[in-house]
Amino acid sequence: MHGWLHLAAACPRCSLRPDRGEPDHFVGGYVVNLGIAEFVAAALWAIMLVATWPNPSWELMQWIAVALVVATPLALYPFTRLVFLAIDLNFQPTRPGDFGTEDPTYK
Repeated sequence: MHGWLHLAAACPRCSLRPDRGEPDHFVGGYVVNLGIAEFVAAALWAIMLVATWPNPSWELMQWIAVALVVATPLALYPFTRLVFLAIDLNFQPTRPGDFGTEDPTYK
């Protein structure tokens, strides 16, 4: 990773590119990010609700929910992009252009 929101152009070990040379590959990563992050946020919110039952502070729970919905997609972004890459590799095996800096099949 070059930064939290920017993955490296290729894996330093095997040279696999995280976008596989497709310009819209981030959309799949976004969908996986949204699904996983919102599930984690809802689970954490439910745990807090159970922990404070029978007198939860609904106003505090509301603000915590907002914070979780904003923070979890940002916190999980690089990991969920790589989860999508793993899913994509299961459905579309590697191609010659997936490794290295030059891709002969995708532009």
